Amino acid sequence: MKPALQTMVIEEDIEKIGAYEALRKVKEIGYEAIEISGHLNLDDETIDQIERACRDFGLEVCALSCEYTGKVQRKSFFPGHRQLSLLNDFEGTVEVAKRLNCTTLRFAGQPVEMFHDDVEEMREYFRLTSEFAKRLAEEGITLCAHNHESEFHQIDGKTVWQWSVEECPELHYEMDIFGVQMSGLSPIDFLKTAAGRVDLIHYSDIAIAVKEDPRFTLDMIQRVPLGLGNINAQAVKTAAEETGTRYFIMEAAKMEGLDGYQVMKLALDNYNKLV
Repeated sequence: MKPALQTMVIEEDIEKIGAYEALRKVKEIGYEAIEISGHLNLDDETIDQIERACRDFGLEVCALSCEYTGKVQRKSFFPGHRQLSLLNDFEGTVEVAKRLNCTTLRFAGQPVEMFHDDVEEMREYFRLTSEFAKRLAEEGITLCAHNHESEFHQIDGKTVWQWSVEECPELHYEMDIFGVQMSGLSPIDFLKTAAGRVDLIHYSDIAIAVKEDPRFTLDMIQRVPLGLGNINAQAVKTAAEETGTRYFIMEAAKMEGLDGYQVMKLALDNYNKLV
C-alpha cells in the first residue's frame, strides 16, 4: 500500500502557481503518488501541466475525479470549471485518464440527494453505474465511489452504501475514514464488508477540541492530519492491507500556522511511522 496526496489540500497553490510547480513541491515533501481532486479546473492547460509534472518528477496519478453517472446530476460546486463526466463525455474522460496513466476513476461521493426513500430509483442509478463500470473495465480502468457521512442514511433497513455494495458489484470504493467514523460505522467493518473492493482510503484523523463550554457539541470535532487524532491508524492500515487496499490518500483541513504542504508532510511523516 502506497501513500498519496489529495490535491484538494493544495488547490489554492495550484491556482496561483500552476499544477506543474505545485506538484514539484509535492514531490519535494516526499510523495510519489497523487489523487486529482474534482476541485481543480481540468482544462487542457492543467491536464498538460499534470502530465508533464508526473513525467518530470516521477509522480503517479493513483485516481482521477469524475462526475456521477445517472439521470440526475448534482449542480456543479465549481461553476466554470471543466469536470470530467462519464455520462456527458465518456470517451474524453477515458482519454484524460490514459494520458495520465491513471487506472482508477472516482466519484467524489454518491448522489444521495436523489435517493430519498425510493428504492427503485436507487436501483436504477446503480444499474447505470454498473454499466459504466463495465465499460471502464474494458478500457482497463476501475470505477470507485468516495463516501461522506450521507451514504450511511438508511433506506428500507440498509444504508445507501450497503445498497451499493449489493446492487452494484462492479463498483469499487474509496473509503473516507472521517465520513465512516462520523456515521457510526467501524472503518474495519467497512473494509471487511467490501473486501477486495476498497482500492483507496482517504485518511484524515478526528480530534476533539474542548471549547469554553465543555459539554458535547459538534463544533468540538476537528479534521486533522493522520496521527493527530484518535482513530487507530495502525489497525486500519493492517486491515486495509489484508483486504487489498492500494493507496492511503492523505487529506486534512487547514491548520493554523501551516500551509497545505506542511500539513501533508506531517501526515506523510506519521504514515511512515506506521510502516
